[in-house]
Amino acid sequence: MRPGTAYPSTNWGAIGDSNCSNPSNANGFVAPITYITNNAATSAGNDDHSDSTSNATPVALGALTGGNLEAGGDVDVFAFTLGTSGSVTVSTEGSTDTFCTLVNGGGASLAYDDDGGVGYNCQVTQAGLQAGTYYVKVRHYNTVNGVGAYQLRVQSSAGSGSGSSGSGSSGSGTGTGTGSSGGSGGGANSCQGACGGASPSGSCWCDLACVGYGDCCGDYPAQCGGGGGGGGSNGFSPLAVGSSTTANVGQGAELKYSVPVNAGQRYSVLLTPSSGDPDLYTHREASISTTTWECRPYLAGMGVEQCTINPTSTGTHYLMVRGYSAGGFNLRVTSP
Repeated sequence: MRPGTAYPSTNWGAIGDSNCSNPSNANGFVAPITYITNNAATSAGNDDHSDSTSNATPVALGALTGGNLEAGGDVDVFAFTLGTSGSVTVSTEGSTDTFCTLVNGGGASLAYDDDGGVGYNCQVTQAGLQAGTYYVKVRHYNTVNGVGAYQLRVQSSAGSGSGSSGSGSSGSGTGTGTGSSGGSGGGANSCQGACGGASPSGSCWCDLACVGYGDCCGDYPAQCGGGGGGGGSNGFSPLAVGSSTTANVGQGAELKYSVPVNAGQRYSVLLTPSSGDPDLYTHREASISTTTWECRPYLAGMGVEQCTINPTSTGTHYLMVRGYSAGGFNLRVTSP
């Protein structure tokens, strides 16, 4: 749901620590989730995917699998297998407000998400998974009468290919994108006409998840407006205090920046959109993401977003601009 994400207490089991702002990541604790499985779709015999892990629909890594939440309370369960250890990203595509949960082979919930993907789509990333079978449970955010179709994709670093690194400008160009294959202007390893999926050859990707896995096609930023990363270390573009940068960001894509800061000095970060709906995030650590941040105004449309940084130690602060919808922006950092 926008703005922010709400988790009504009537739809959940015990959340545990009431001081945790993000129950899925607080102190390693994952809140139990109560699913409604006696739904109208199952009773009518027209459920497209089972709500049980024992009859889960198998999915191939990297492939899109269609699903439909036919009635309020419907839960679709999918199964996938990791041949080796690695990280996994589970996401949905479409206009349905999905909620997804990653479950291990023993039935324990590992992570869950509501709107971490594009629009109202869920997206869960979990690192350090061992080889074995895992399950994904997909339901509607509205467990009473929410319905709708969606597409599910499970991607794993354990199954990603390797190749030569490519590069491309992002927006007005403040950095270099990363990818597993080079090439631009079309071709088997290009994102031209393939944004949101795989290249024609299938050897590299053209969606948001490829940024984290490092298997984007070389022209992903240029073709899809994706945040392939910057010219600085760890994929962050350096941004000096007192300067600004102008760029474009695609829907669901991310652009990241690093800013040098001094202890005891106050800094102001100002995001001024020129089109679309880009959102500003700030964090003191490089782990900045849609679930890890300290400031996120999260205004709708072209509202000017501002964050204040008050560092307690000298070092680096991190910024991220994510496209809720594709758009242009100017990002400025100042210090009084």
